[in-house]
Amino acid sequence: MIGFTTLSKEKKIIKLVFAPVLVVVLGIVVVYFFLSFSSTENKEIFLPQEFVEARKSASEISQEVVNLTSGVRDKIKIADVHSGKEDALKIISEAKSLNVQTHQKIVDLSYALQVMAGSLFEIQPIESQRVAYEAITTEISLISEFFAYTEHLNAFLNDLESIALSGEGTTPFSEGNLNKANEKVEVINTLNKEFLSKIEVFDKSL
Repeated sequence: MIGFTTLSKEKKIIKLVFAPVLVVVLGIVVVYFFLSFSSTENKEIFLPQEFVEARKSASEISQEVVNLTSGVRDKIKIADVHSGKEDALKIISEAKSLNVQTHQKIVDLSYALQVMAGSLFEIQPIESQRVAYEAITTEISLISEFFAYTEHLNAFLNDLESIALSGEGTTPFSEGNLNKANEKVEVINTLNKEFLSKIEVFDKSL
């Protein structure tokens, strides 16, 4: 069973996530400042190799985040706490384990975004820079939504675990957190599609 120990580990992972994400955000602000006021443009097309690799990595990881959050949602759907305590607790444990995996993917995604932001100035033409900037900010929004999703998910899973152990029924609190977590999954899916769409626009702009 995954309980408070896992939650403690998750908090440590969150701390690991926030540091690189903050660096990305600050980098994006600086990039935005220069893109807003710079009119210099090299008409030759140039795409840094590190950006190409990071873009590919970010696209793959973003989709993995979507797959994992959807996987957690599917696990929760079959977690009937009244059909058997052991089965329910096993499913809850598996859902928490999947979410820990997703946290690591978010860490990996934040590093990929750092590389993309760091090589943004080198991209030519300027219009391609702007599209790349929009793609990066979309992924930062996805990361932010994931944090909100995790908060609601953990609250729901912990409540569901208590219900399974006590044999009591679900509460408005637990159902509310489940609904909010599911809403965030949809937002994450939408942002991932938006990111992939912007990357496609970026490719066509070169």
